[in-house]
Amino acid sequence: MDYRQPVRFGVFVTPEATERPLQMAALADELGYEVVGVQDHPYQRRFF
Repeated sequence: MDYRQPVRFGVFVTPEATERPLQMAALADELGYEVVGVQDHPYQRRFF
């Protein structure tokens, strides 16, 4: 199926209370990735 949209690549960053997610997002940007996704659903107990 052709949706006539370009393919975009990105990374999924797991939220933590450390600098790691920021480092991963910065590296993805440096490498030219176009999207950074972040888990934001409060039902994930491990992110509390």
